[in-house]
Amino acid sequence: IEEKTDFIVDILSGIYNATPKKLFTQHCFSNTSKFFVIDNDQMTLFNLNVPIEPIKIPLEFCHSIFVDSTRFKERFNILYNFYKVSNYNRAIAPSIDILEKARALNLIDEEELLREILIRNNSSNTFQSVIRSISSGSNFRRVFSGVKSDSSKYPNFVKLIPKVIERILEIEIQRGDTPTEVSSFAVLIEHFEGIRYFVKILKAMDKTPFTRGYIWSNKNSRSDVFSSLLRACEPEDEADSKLFADIPEQRLLEAAMYAPQWIDLVQEFLGWEGLTSACWYFHAHVNESMNETKESIIARYSPISPQQFKDGAFDINWFNDAYKTLGEKRFQMVYDAAKYITSGNNHRRAQIFADALRGKLNIADVKKSVTDKRNKDNLLAYSLLPLKKGKSGEKEQLERYNFIQNFLNESKKFGQQRKESEGKICEIAFQNLARSAGYEDVNRFIWAMETEKSKELVGYIVPKNIDGFELSVVIDDFGKPSIRSAKENGTELKDIPSKLKKHPYVEELKEVVKTFRNQFSNVRTNFEKAMQFESEFTVDELYNLSQNPAIKPIISKLIYCYENNFGFFADGQLVDVDGKIDATQKLKSTDRIVIAHPVHLFENKVWKNFQKIVFEREIVQPFKQIFRELYLPNADEKNVKTYSNRYAGHQIQPSKAVALLKSRNWTIDQYLGFQKVFYKLDLMVWLYCYADWFTPSDIEPPTIEKIEFVDRRTLKVIPIEKIPPVIFSEIMRDLDLVVSVAHIGGVDPEASFSTIEMRTAILEETLRLVKLKNVTLKKSHALVKGTLGEYTIHLGSGEVQIMAGGSLTILPVHSQHRGRLFLPFIDDDPKTAEIMSKTLLLAEDNKIKDPTILEAIRNK
Repeated sequence: IEEKTDFIVDILSGIYNATPKKLFTQHCFSNTSKFFVIDNDQMTLFNLNVPIEPIKIPLEFCHSIFVDSTRFKERFNILYNFYKVSNYNRAIAPSIDILEKARALNLIDEEELLREILIRNNSSNTFQSVIRSISSGSNFRRVFSGVKSDSSKYPNFVKLIPKVIERILEIEIQRGDTPTEVSSFAVLIEHFEGIRYFVKILKAMDKTPFTRGYIWSNKNSRSDVFSSLLRACEPEDEADSKLFADIPEQRLLEAAMYAPQWIDLVQEFLGWEGLTSACWYFHAHVNESMNETKESIIARYSPISPQQFKDGAFDINWFNDAYKTLGEKRFQMVYDAAKYITSGNNHRRAQIFADALRGKLNIADVKKSVTDKRNKDNLLAYSLLPLKKGKSGEKEQLERYNFIQNFLNESKKFGQQRKESEGKICEIAFQNLARSAGYEDVNRFIWAMETEKSKELVGYIVPKNIDGFELSVVIDDFGKPSIRSAKENGTELKDIPSKLKKHPYVEELKEVVKTFRNQFSNVRTNFEKAMQFESEFTVDELYNLSQNPAIKPIISKLIYCYENNFGFFADGQLVDVDGKIDATQKLKSTDRIVIAHPVHLFENKVWKNFQKIVFEREIVQPFKQIFRELYLPNADEKNVKTYSNRYAGHQIQPSKAVALLKSRNWTIDQYLGFQKVFYKLDLMVWLYCYADWFTPSDIEPPTIEKIEFVDRRTLKVIPIEKIPPVIFSEIMRDLDLVVSVAHIGGVDPEASFSTIEMRTAILEETLRLVKLKNVTLKKSHALVKGTLGEYTIHLGSGEVQIMAGGSLTILPVHSQHRGRLFLPFIDDDPKTAEIMSKTLLLAEDNKIKDPTILEAIRNK
């Protein structure tokens, strides 16, 4: 093949040298005859005016393979000469690989490469195709969005990209209403830097409005192209904001809202304190989804999630801070510029919310709009209208709460889709109303409102005679509500009598049960969050909540802390492990207490005491509190002081890691990795990972690097010793879960170090209560000395080994474990129950009746 290739090159050289250039154009490269024809993966070389047989040679020998430089030059020169005299016929155009090689050998110059990219209509070397090749087959737009180009393979083409963009900008900025020859290229650019370009584009647009919404690449109108370039333009390092001097203030604000990457520089130029916060307030509250960059920035201002903002949530503290700092006049200018954030009227909701807080909406008109037109945005605005002070304000809170509840109840008469939609809006309206009323979270607000309403539900707990049967709602010790039915003589029935199942009163009871069940679920979740964030409850507030029969089982089974005194909450006081109230530490109604975290119990050396009392009384807690995993700074973290590399080097599955961390209020920063923000503490946690979270990461899974704590406002690193211990423990608990569940190596999800510690503590207490002394706990194993043999049970996987006998298979039936073995928390953990069951079974192996297990033990 190599000989044939040299032979063909010699023929072509002879033909080229012997044929007048005029004849090439007239005959050899007419529309009906070509020298080269692509056919599958081979190239047929022929000339209609030369009487030789067509010769087929592999395409790679003409275009792809790189032989030594001398032979490459010979082949390239002759082929490129034919390409030029053919008037750059696309059928015989050299590939990007050939052109890259030729440029490296100085066979062509940069101008020639530029012409190939921008001017010649060549399917393999157009602007789009070149970018696609450089970005290793991915969409060419991604090169301008931060995706790394393959500079090692195409260094000369990569160096040309800035020049190509610069030339396109020079031509396009000078255009009029008619598109230029590069307009179609201009709208494809998604990233370039330079404040000078930003200013030039704004000046060139003059008063032309920006194109809102999606810009179609085939329109190429003046407004579309310039608007597209504004969005793509980014500030360079050390950009000089003084270049904004000739741009009117309102136009500059509109441009910053349209291209928010310029907001910080615009604030620097105008000198308006609070401008950045106000601009991002409007971006956060529009009715549409956000990209990852916006999510990361907005997370620095508000604890509300991006999805909640899209659904209609409102951050009253953010608004008040931005509005007060910026002032009425300047805020109104930003308000007017907000129309350029998005297409259509999606920005109107942010403006309506601002109008509500500024008292520019009439409450009667808003309520009429909600009632008559079922206007959702106005329902949300209604929840934000300023509340009165004092008792009148408390009455107004309940009135608005009931108004929203009525709206929710009325939605049930509509179709399922509308019912769900309005239900979601009501949920957000409750959240907004809670923030307006000054509550830390919506659930505590709803508890307060529902506690008032629960006084109306107390009657349902009292048995009522219906057609000879007594019906009522009962709530068990675990907070689970149900309908109790009995005969008049007191005989309990397993179910509601058939003839009463559709009775109106039964339907009422079902709604009451549903209400209590929802209250229990919400309180359980939010009490766990309150423990994590060390949220304070006043004694009076906790006492009032405990009057709700659905919430009382949660409150009574948790341990609380007041000035290093610990105990259960009962009748407005803390009861210690002995069930006594310390006379010197009687609580007042205004005293503030917190739900105890293992950190508090450990520091005060009472953790073990409460673990014992929970087991002895068989108290099932609503979530893991007493037996929660605890993490303290280790020696390495104390030495480095500013970061933790406890999980460095662990490779994780990106999809699982993202799902797990997002469920725990982490957000993704495309440059750093994950971040979690604690707003009250002005604290941010950065999890550095060597990864691209926006690609499948098929080649190399993400690798955890380090965890760093920084100040939310200054972004300065905070030493670990200054991080609240509870926060540190919970952050490490999140990471331990990710490393366990999402580890690329498929590590057993239950085998994490923290889980083994928790199971060790539970097993210790269980063995103490049942008085078994032939079980020893050592690291991650339980060592059992039975009558028939000695065994080891792994506390992570549950695998059983007989000493010197190999593995012993004991198949668990998880449904049989549930309810038969005591676990000190309500969460379903079948693996823990399985391990405890195996340990107790083998500790008394002389009592085993199962023939299969006995046979397996004897055979070993």
